[in-house]
Amino acid sequence: MAEVAGLRWCDIHGSSFTVKQTIGRIRDFSDDAPTRTRLEASTPKTKAGRRTNPLSPKMQELLATQRVIQLETRLAQGPAWNAYDLAFCSDLGTPYEGRNLRRALHRTLKKAGLPQMGVHALRHTFATRAIESDMDVRTLSEILGHTKVALTLQLYAHSSMETKQKELAKMDAFL
Repeated sequence: MAEVAGLRWCDIHGSSFTVKQTIGRIRDFSDDAPTRTRLEASTPKTKAGRRTNPLSPKMQELLATQRVIQLETRLAQGPAWNAYDLAFCSDLGTPYEGRNLRRALHRTLKKAGLPQMGVHALRHTFATRAIESDMDVRTLSEILGHTKVALTLQLYAHSSMETKQKELAKMDAFL
């Protein structure tokens, strides 16, 4: 979620994008803090997290649509718009807070007639579908920004019943 919230238009280069920043909520309980938490941009936690990933033609098309919608929103907001250059932001151009990003996702899923899920579940779904599509696990691991392939397999690769049946059917040759 932090990577999506931190993606800027200047980090998107036609057929690829570079993860250079994330946005997360930072706790600050000091006596002089105006609020107990605040949103803060930072670099990804690991070297593997700072990466460049390709964009498929469909992803490029979706980002182009997002850009048009955002430019229309920016014009409508006028001087109230905050120019942070974020690809995914609030209607005022400010970074999405986690709960607001979840609300936006839930509205989109409902409109599309899809089951409700959290933002991070999209990452799990992507990884699972990538493996089901026979994507090389090393490549998937790098796309996700993991330092170890084992982490990708342990946390993000989920096997469906259909995949299990298909793979077990291969064992029939030995029976």
